[in-house]
Amino acid sequence: MLDRACASNTWINSCPEIVVSHLSTVYSDHCPILLETNLPNQITSSGRPPFRFEAAWAGMEECDKLIKRRWASQCLNGSSNSLLDRLRTCNEEMNLWNKRVKGKSFQKQIEKLEDRVKKLRSETIDMQSRTEEAWLLATIGELVLREERYWKQRRKKHWLKLGDRNTSFFHATTTERRRSNRISKLTSPNQEIITDNAEIKRLISQHFHEVYQSSHPS
Repeated sequence: MLDRACASNTWINSCPEIVVSHLSTVYSDHCPILLETNLPNQITSSGRPPFRFEAAWAGMEECDKLIKRRWASQCLNGSSNSLLDRLRTCNEEMNLWNKRVKGKSFQKQIEKLEDRVKKLRSETIDMQSRTEEAWLLATIGELVLREERYWKQRRKKHWLKLGDRNTSFFHATTTERRRSNRISKLTSPNQEIITDNAEIKRLISQHFHEVYQSSHPS
């Protein structure tokens, strides 16, 4: 394995900001490798992230009711009925709702319900316990499905199927995707290497501004 760095998923997940660079060389046909675990000039973007509907919300009764209520409220309170206004209202409400439910880990909920099932099975079996167990198993199945949808939405490996309950692997592919999408340095028009996050943003903004202002964009 030449000209590359190797690491386990555990180490990569513990250092999500790592960057591997190939340095220039003169006397060898192999480039020196620089592995950086901390980039002081890189700062978290303060921009508001775009709203994305979570596939894991599909089928959740609370989510369905929230959308219907907010969509209908535009008519009742005399607000604008345009599609954009309705979407904006729903987005704002769902962002607030998502913050309330986001902390409820799928795995923690599943483990809690599984513990309850084990407890029921260790006790005297009657009609009431059978009914509760059936409800618990159905709820666990729904949570597993939502968890798989959650991770499926965050990876682009088409050879992975929805039925694969391998969330640790989904998490690793998601981390790799974010790392691949991150821009840690750019070359400016005057061939200067830029690593400052604010300057990188300025260069990108300037580039696309010039592209869309030009009558013959390349």
